[in-house]
Formats: sequence, C-alpha cells, structure tokens
Amino acid sequence: MKLKFEKATFEYTCKSISEFFGEGAMEDFQEYICEVYPSIILNEIKRLNGAEKESYIKNKIRGIYDKEKSIMVEKAREYQEKWDEHGIEIVNCFSEILGYDANNVMNEIKVRVGINPICPRYLEEGEFDTYYKLNSKQNITNCIHELTHFVWFDCWKKTFKDYKEESFEHPNIVWIFSEIAIDPILRDDRIKKFCSLEKPAYECFYGIQIEDKNMIEEIRKLYKNNSIEAFMKKGIKYCNLHENILKKYI
Repeated sequence: MKLKFEKATFEYTCKSISEFFGEGAMEDFQEYICEVYPSIILNEIKRLNGAEKESYIKNKIRGIYDKEKSIMVEKAREYQEKWDEHGIEIVNCFSEILGYDANNVMNEIKVRVGINPICPRYLEEGEFDTYYKLNSKQNITNCIHELTHFVWFDCWKKTFKDYKEESFEHPNIVWIFSEIAIDPILRDDRIKKFCSLEKPAYECFYGIQIEDKNMIEEIRKLYKNNSIEAFMKKGIKYCNLHENILKKYI
C-alpha cells in the first residue's frame, strides 16, 4: 500500500470544504472551519442550498488558495519524502494488528495536500486530505489516523459479510464505533511510536460515562482482551446498546 501526495485542486478543495456544511454535518467541524477562515460566516452559509454553498466557499477561499498553492506543492514533496522513510514499517504495524497483509487493502491511496483543516477521507475513492500547515511529524500522525479507517473497514467487511457501505459514514453507529476504535488502535505499542498522541480519537469521547464507567476505558479493555475480529463484534454490540448516549456527543 503506497501513499501518493499531491496538491489538492481548487475545485476539489471547494467541494470537500462545502461538504462539511451539508445537512446533518457536525457543528464542531463547521465552527472550526469558520474559525480558521473568518470570511466564511456560519449563519450565512447555513441558509444556502448545496450548489450555493460550494459557490459561496469558492468566493471566500479563492484568494487564500491562490496565495498558498506553491506552499502546498512544496508540502506535498516534503510529506512524500517523510512518509517514504517510514511507510513500509507503518503498514507492517497495521498488518500485525489486523492479522493479515495490510498491503492488500489498497495498492495506492491519494493524499490531497490542501487548505481544508478538517482532512476528510473517501473510502471508495481511495483518498484522503491532509492539512498543508502540519509539520512532517504531524502529517505522519494524520496519515496514520486516516489509514486506520481504510484498514479498519476492510477488516470490517471480512468480519461482517452483511455490511452496508453507507454505515461507514456519519452519523451511523458503525461510523461512531470506528472513530472510537481509533483510540486503542493508535495507542497500541506496535504503532504508538509513530503516533504518540495520548488522545488520538475525538476529544468528545473521553468524558463519556456509561453506567458509572468511562466509555473509552471500557473500549480499551475490549481491544486489549480480544482479537481484532472479536473486538469489532463486542465493540459494536456495546455501541448499539448505548447508541442513544453516544449520539448525543457526535
């Protein structure tokens, strides 16, 4: 599995940013984008329909994109060079965690280097974003986070033969569990040396208490004491049981 870094095009950037202002999108993401780019006014863009939102984004970020595109090109080169130093070892770590060759998940994944600070991933297209203001180490961490989704759902398909692709996206409980599972996977000693975050999952997960127990701690126990397939089965059962609570936080 190889990563190919390239500058995100303007059209792609506008589309990827506008998606975060669609119906049912996470408000935390919307607010963060508006914080990074104050010219995007949340109350203004919320009043627009899909096509209008993308046009609005185009008008707001055109100057920023044009000013920064040479830096994006340079960052793509820098990120590629750094990833190539460690990529094989990182993919091997995923192979150990999954119990099969992670190189078979995909031959190549495109990484769009751009000005979208949220960094979406697109499973079917085999691509994800990385933010051009990250340093090389931060970018490695971001790439590992996004790659986890690709290998996780590839393993999910093997474990749950009746899977539905739409369940892999927000706000489905399968998607929520995948984001929670980021924590124990990236804290696994086999990959932790490349991703040393104490809280690698969404911040909102860490304060959740269910039946007087910390949710993340319970998920960590399931991961530690089970194979990856058993963890998936027991973990989604746990999340389904407490779906109403979990959806309040995401």
